[in-house]
Amino acid sequence: MSALLLLLVADPERDPERCRNALLLALNTHRTEMLGAVRVLLFGAGTKVLDPLVDEVNLGDLLRRLVEEGVEVVACSGSLLERGLGAEARRLGVSPAGAQVYLAARILEGARVVTF
Repeated sequence: MSALLLLLVADPERDPERCRNALLLALNTHRTEMLGAVRVLLFGAGTKVLDPLVDEVNLGDLLRRLVEEGVEVVACSGSLLERGLGAEARRLGVSPAGAQVYLAARILEGARVVTF
């Protein structure tokens, strides 16, 4: 079965609606149950969706729903460290991962990557 990896690199401070749309797409695609897996990778500025100080459109709630419904949500460990968001990621159930290895592994498994 096919898999989707949604790569979120958009900055929620500059484009919160784009970030919201990305997370909604992941959630709704997961709910269709048409794909074997839907995963989300937060990278670079995309990890700011974890920051409650820049969360203007309740992105934390969307992330929480994704995790609760079984979508694997990971964040680049380097980006988390750079922004000091490791504790917030853990609180929301978002796992840290080396983005370069995680992304390559999902591609080798056959995942389709959609970037927002």
